Amino acid sequence: MLARIPMISLRDVRSPFLLHLARCALVLALGFTGAVVAQTPRLSIGSSQAEVGSTGSVTLSIDGLASAQVFAFRMEVAFDPTIATALDPSRAGTLTDGWVVASNRTTPGILVISAAGATALSGDGLLLELQFDGIAVGNTTLDITQARLNEGNPSVSTENGQLDIVEATVVEQANPDQPQLDIADLYPNPTTGAIHTVLSVDPASHVRIWVVDMLGRIQFSVSDVELSSQPALRIETSSLVPGSYAVCAADGDSAPSCRRFSKVAEQ
Repeated sequence: MLARIPMISLRDVRSPFLLHLARCALVLALGFTGAVVAQTPRLSIGSSQAEVGSTGSVTLSIDGLASAQVFAFRMEVAFDPTIATALDPSRAGTLTDGWVVASNRTTPGILVISAAGATALSGDGLLLELQFDGIAVGNTTLDITQARLNEGNPSVSTENGQLDIVEATVVEQANPDQPQLDIADLYPNPTTGAIHTVLSVDPASHVRIWVVDMLGRIQFSVSDVELSSQPALRIETSSLVPGSYAVCAADGDSAPSCRRFSKVAEQ
């Protein structure tokens, strides 16, 4: 028959060595109780697609909150400003609905978001819908370069996303009885000075011509240009700094036609 092993309480232990053994046994026993280790919260941006000239939404989510009391966060998102421009994010139907959300978009390619609420985030899920306008065909990563929850506690990990900008889908049917303006040719491209545009339109038309950069900002424009029998125009670009641009033309109320070109420095 096995001898009964008496229970020893810490109060009954007189020897420092036995006291140490008892404490070690207590720590070891607690290690098998399945204590939950706090998970580091994670901010993540999804991937999405938008058309040139339209707005696309990208999700900003959080998970791993567990029992963390998050009352505020701040983050910076970097993206390619030649592909898209950032708008104010939407919080409708998200975890931050009811919070105060502010964004700063003054620096091209950087979106700064600050948010705070009177009550802590209720759990994992959608924080915000990030909004971007597509300005050129291409793709860009959405990199979270800085992120902080509360005043830095708890710590947070991040996961980046991607935005693809595709050609716009033409949904409006053209009137077959009305000639549609189009930039049929543009040369030289790239250019160090002037460019020539060839327009496929009625030579008697009056058109508006303008040049924009890849942020959609108009660099200069000419209104009410009357075309001669040869619908070609010479546009001087000497005032433009080297970079990517687009020349656009519109005839009356018709949809504009745009074509990209590059301005390079003279060698």
